[in-house]
Amino acid sequence: PAKLGDAYRSYLLKRNSGVSFSSTIGTILAERVIDLLVLFGLLGASFTLVGQRLASSRGIDLPLVMVAGGLMVLALVVGLVGLRFFGHLLVRLVPHRFREKFVSFRDGILRSFKRSSIPMLLGYTVLIWLMEGGRLFFVTRSLDAHEVTLSAVIFIALLSSLLTTLPLTPGGAGVVEGAVVLSMSLFVDDHNLAVSIALLDRLINYWSIIAGGIVLYFISRRR
Repeated sequence: PAKLGDAYRSYLLKRNSGVSFSSTIGTILAERVIDLLVLFGLLGASFTLVGQRLASSRGIDLPLVMVAGGLMVLALVVGLVGLRFFGHLLVRLVPHRFREKFVSFRDGILRSFKRSSIPMLLGYTVLIWLMEGGRLFFVTRSLDAHEVTLSAVIFIALLSSLLTTLPLTPGGAGVVEGAVVLSMSLFVDDHNLAVSIALLDRLINYWSIIAGGIVLYFISRRR
């Protein structure tokens, strides 16, 4: 809950690499920023293909939702630029006993955005999110939901992935399933089929990770 998994990842990274906790927090936050930037960019591109159908089907003001998301992304970019060029001024506002931690946190974020590494990071991130859409595409085909187009699948998969970034429930459990069912219902007439698609996709995407994570956890404990 509340993205505590990221804090635990920071702890593991600190333990395994010897880097300060503040720096690892900055690194993982940078990863989340890159995720959101790429995810929203892909979501915006797919929205141009299916957004009008979704809006007209349910009367949902999706353009307003996309604008709100765009403002959030813009705020992230402005925050990064401010941290890069005005970080030395922000340090002065931090209490003296926390300054060293803040500097490590800032360096952890900025170190992740080196010019030489950005193209590779963006490329991998785009590939990963497209594979999210590919998984849902094969799930729909395995259940003979051929009426769900590829563009619709990508939009629904990216939208559900975006919901997992919100600190509502662990991994968006319950929230994501509901969003997928609602979105799928716009393309398939059978509500039971939409529910089946959502549950099968989450079985692969959510519960298989938990099962595998438990195994890896006990292996790591032995080491």
